[in-house]
Amino acid sequence: MARNRVLVLCTGGTIGMIPRNPFDASSPLVAAPWEKLCEMLPALERLPFATDFDAMRLIDSSDMGPDYWVELAQRIENAYRKYDGFVILHGTDTMAYTASALSFMFENLGKAVVLCGARHPFRTPGGDAEHNFLAALRVAARQPPIPEVCIVAGETIVRGNRARKAFSTSVFTSPRFPVLGRIIPVWRIDEESIRPAPRGRLRVRRPIERNVFMLHLYPGITSEYLRHVLRAKGLRGVVLLTFGAGNAPTAPAIRRALTEAVARGIALVNVTQCYGGRVDMGIYDAGAQLLEIGLINGGDMTPEAAFTKLQVVLGMTSDMDEIRLLMQADWAGERTRIS
Repeated sequence: MARNRVLVLCTGGTIGMIPRNPFDASSPLVAAPWEKLCEMLPALERLPFATDFDAMRLIDSSDMGPDYWVELAQRIENAYRKYDGFVILHGTDTMAYTASALSFMFENLGKAVVLCGARHPFRTPGGDAEHNFLAALRVAARQPPIPEVCIVAGETIVRGNRARKAFSTSVFTSPRFPVLGRIIPVWRIDEESIRPAPRGRLRVRRPIERNVFMLHLYPGITSEYLRHVLRAKGLRGVVLLTFGAGNAPTAPAIRRALTEAVARGIALVNVTQCYGGRVDMGIYDAGAQLLEIGLINGGDMTPEAAFTKLQVVLGMTSDMDEIRLLMQADWAGERTRIS
């Protein structure tokens, strides 16, 4: 019987680096060739599945964006039939954005796409790189597969479009949805939280609309500033990070700025800036007015999920009614259905 195969794609990040001087751990970090990683991880040879490596253009995750997401999706699409799962080595700073974007770009994903990173490079005493990488490989090779884009970091397996980076280090949490599984203290998968396997063939949604903005509301925000942002050349959509359950200042000038933007065909999505919870624009008048203006209810989507989903949706259509329906539908487990 042929062994399962996992493809590893390295985008950069601490996890794919090694000290330039192997005898000086404080020397600058450089990208490690796959052969070098294999030398440093003899456990790879003992795995019950095969691993291959695809070297991509290495970047700092702060430089991650739509062009690279399309490249990642294309690589996975091209190799989809050959491999049973995929691991993406990625810097942790923007990992939640990449995981969210890929979850919306892939239609009928039937295999695991696992992102992992680390706080320290391989061979660092007490570091987490080896643990996270080997765990990600196990998740990617698992049969039956976990047909989702997910993140493995530390003790948990998190749905990618539900993940949030909780600390400046690489700890990810899922504040609005249960984790998909735990690695420590024992390996356990929550089968009820995993989405069912699709029946259709894999498709990649593209292109991605880049003219999308994320605006964090704050006490004292002025209508002049808001209007300036909403009138940016080429702007097609904005994710508004609002207060509490989806509330915003009620000043008439601010409401006019939002109303004018909707009238110009700009999609405005309402997402709470709170760490947990969801938007409910029917609780308070400050939220009900936004509903009347025409803001799209982001439900309990994370800011990262709402932002990347809007980019994908706007790449598909410019019809506002269709945009609203697509944004308020659950594509990949990114938002909770309300019965």
